[in-house]
Amino acid sequence: MWLGDKQTDISSLTMQAKMEQKNNPRFSIVIRADKDADYGKVITLLDRLKGAGVQRFGLATDVGAGK
Repeated sequence: MWLGDKQTDISSLTMQAKMEQKNNPRFSIVIRADKDADYGKVITLLDRLKGAGVQRFGLATDVGAGK
């Protein structure tokens, strides 16, 4: 799991998102996962972000990445 160019974990990412959401009500997150990503982890992350108050997020993919 990465935030920008730094590796992170779900707890740190959630905490950072919660702080950003408090500072900016229009804060949003885009989750980018490759085709081999564990879908369960993505859902867990979405649930944690919602629990942190993040209401705006999107999902993105890189078609053809790694080819």
